[in-house]
Amino acid sequence: MFGICCICEDAKSTKATPAKGRRSSQKIPNADVKAGGGGGGDASTLAAPAEPASSSSVQIEVVEKDATASYSGYAAQADVLGEQQADGVVTVDVDDATEDAPNQKRTRRRSHFVPGGGPAPEDVSPAAVTSGMGELQYLVQDPSKVFQGVPVEACMLGLTKAGGLDAVVEGEFKEKSVEQAGCASEVAARSRFLKAGVAVSCAKGRKPGTPNQDNFFVAECGHFLLCCVADGHGIGGHWASHWTCKFVLRMLLEHMSTTKELPAETVMTRIFDIVHQELVCAATTKDFELSLSGTTLSVAVVDRQKKQLLLAWAGDSRCVLGRPASRSKAKPSCVGASEDHKPNDPKEKARVVESGGEVLLLPGDVPHRIFAKNKEVPGLAMSRSIGDLSGHSVGVIHQPSVKLLEFQKEDLLLCCSDGVWEFLSDADAIGTVLQVGRKNLADAAVKLVSDSRAQWLAESDDCCDDITVIAVWL
Repeated sequence: MFGICCICEDAKSTKATPAKGRRSSQKIPNADVKAGGGGGGDASTLAAPAEPASSSSVQIEVVEKDATASYSGYAAQADVLGEQQADGVVTVDVDDATEDAPNQKRTRRRSHFVPGGGPAPEDVSPAAVTSGMGELQYLVQDPSKVFQGVPVEACMLGLTKAGGLDAVVEGEFKEKSVEQAGCASEVAARSRFLKAGVAVSCAKGRKPGTPNQDNFFVAECGHFLLCCVADGHGIGGHWASHWTCKFVLRMLLEHMSTTKELPAETVMTRIFDIVHQELVCAATTKDFELSLSGTTLSVAVVDRQKKQLLLAWAGDSRCVLGRPASRSKAKPSCVGASEDHKPNDPKEKARVVESGGEVLLLPGDVPHRIFAKNKEVPGLAMSRSIGDLSGHSVGVIHQPSVKLLEFQKEDLLLCCSDGVWEFLSDADAIGTVLQVGRKNLADAAVKLVSDSRAQWLAESDDCCDDITVIAVWL
């Protein structure tokens, strides 16, 4: 088993220091932010891997910065926080924020606000790792090593490609690039998974200048099927989801190589903890922002022999178990699902408040957001995630919720990013896929993506989030 890099206690309480003052009426630059950081995606762009780091704890240097010059306010889009002014700024009156949002057209969801005209990633990160990369990163950065010594019959893994100093920005609505194992090509891999009742679609949304920040993997390991969805956010979110999926895949395969059982809750909690720590290391060695960037993480492990399904998740990339209509039930039904980690959930909110944060619903915004008390960051729209170091200083955690479900033959598992769930209910999504049917499962996954996209474009001023669908006929 690999060694892990451990974050010192100081790093867990680190706070970014934004511009002074309470959120109030202010004019905010409406600036676009390019994809951030190097990140190191495609293996062809990587240098030869370095020697693995020692298994001893990695030390974290806590850096408190005066970000007054850096944080000129949120580069919030007009479709989120207010009406677009003629001079290209947005007027926001935050002091009037209440728990009750005005009834209005739903808008494009942002996991957090992006600092307008922000500094380079290294200037906004609240912590810097001072020693080498984690051993897990060493294993997964080279595709030839990801599956070394672990059993996998077939795998498809989403890939964020590096292009110069930035990630490659895919074309609008294009499918994400993938790596595969156990098959000669992506076409062969998709065909194999379709025969096993598994279809995947991971399509970029309409967000100019930003790569597809969703990522995923599906893997066959004996009678187990491993599924994962990670929805990145922030200027380094595509790298956060990229590395998170690689880390989780490697750790799950290692677990399955030694234990032919579903992972226990303690195992999944440990995996999420190690992945978060390794992502901090990767953010430093690969130079991408992780203070206001991070990712959701949802994992589903299917035991086809025992007909059991394990769900572990942090964030709002929901997994839903659906059942077709029967004689007793005229409509398809949802028989189990993960529950989104939202800031306004009473238990989640209590933890945030106890940690020095606050949960606010800003005028014109859709989700409740987490802020450091009397500060302007992080503005995170979920209460659990991987990364998001600024959020972790005020009660955001990466500990997963875990649920064990029993399934029946012909049940349907959907693992999707919130590009699906923003406008479609569990029942709507299940019904869409079941209506198309198992014989056309690939078309069913694509239809769910296209239906979700149509809702986004109609309801969100022609914007669209990235959308990922993993559909599994059990």
